[in-house]
Amino acid sequence: MPVPEIVHMAHLLGTRIDKTADAMAESGVTAVEAGFPLDPAMGGTMKETAVTADRAFRNAGIEVRVVHPALGLERDLSSADEALRASTVEHYRLMIEVCGLFGARFMIVHAGDRYTPGECAESVKRAADSVGSFVDLAAATGVTLVVENLPSGYVLESGREVFDFVEAFDSPTVRACYDSGHANITDHPAHAIGVMAPVLGHLHLHDNDGTADQHRMPGEGSIDWGAVGDALRTACYGGPALLELALADGHTAASMRSRTLELMGYAAE
Repeated sequence: MPVPEIVHMAHLLGTRIDKTADAMAESGVTAVEAGFPLDPAMGGTMKETAVTADRAFRNAGIEVRVVHPALGLERDLSSADEALRASTVEHYRLMIEVCGLFGARFMIVHAGDRYTPGECAESVKRAADSVGSFVDLAAATGVTLVVENLPSGYVLESGREVFDFVEAFDSPTVRACYDSGHANITDHPAHAIGVMAPVLGHLHLHDNDGTADQHRMPGEGSIDWGAVGDALRTACYGGPALLELALADGHTAASMRSRTLELMGYAAE
């Protein structure tokens, strides 16, 4: 039975990514999802930031599995503002190139930001047109685009909506990213996995009490992690799974990884 590969967060902030990478490796990190700020603090371009970070991670024995683009109101694939949508598409195209520099196989896609009530269908269509404009580039670069289920009020907030969006592309280059915390607010964590299973490509794992996106350690919220693990085993999922929270006090990356897998019922296998 396949087991998800737990990876950790690496926000590319500050000028000493080498020290950050060394500390992560010492804590037991072997693979990361690299997240970019809206304005790289290292200076220079996104590509220069990626080259610097890639060198530091490689020297520390850490692989970059996934890239998370800079997102927010300044980046919206579903926006009715054509100029904003076009600049967002260019940002995603740049980040696909960054994935190539890292050798990362996956890139996160947020279909959009908050939508106006009554205009969700139009927002989804614009998002699909936007993603469609860089699918070929992703395929040529060897990058799989993973579309995330988002919190309530955002474009593609349920597992079903993400599945329908991804399925419409009929392409192995476009898959789904399951976010447990978001699903606990808008959906049902285990049920959402079952719906997304045929197109599942990546996981974001974290906990909350069902009211807000709190990014707690698994086991410190209301998610039934045993049911999540059962759903993942039914889906035969063995791909990357980001533990989407900072290293907790008193824990190493290795201990957090072991605890998460144990909560999902993998330790006994």
